[in-house]
Amino acid sequence: DYRVFHAKEKLLDGFLSFSLEPQGIDAYIVPVFPDGHEHFSVTKKFESQWLNRFSWTKADNADRIFRKGFLKIKFKPE
Repeated sequence: DYRVFHAKEKLLDGFLSFSLEPQGIDAYIVPVFPDGHEHFSVTKKFESQWLNRFSWTKADNADRIFRKGFLKIKFKPE
């Protein structure tokens, strides 16, 4: 949810790409705007870019590739 994204932006910085890259985990935080919101196209743009560019890993030493996907981060209401 875009409201959580803006409220927790500093906390979410810990999930950014460089933080777990040595373990093979890269993360990009995307605010999710609901359908009908004036910035909904931003959410769709990020999803589309992710699916087109980052759906598969690079081949490993055995020439294997693996699918990537989305993780949803949920915060409990305070």
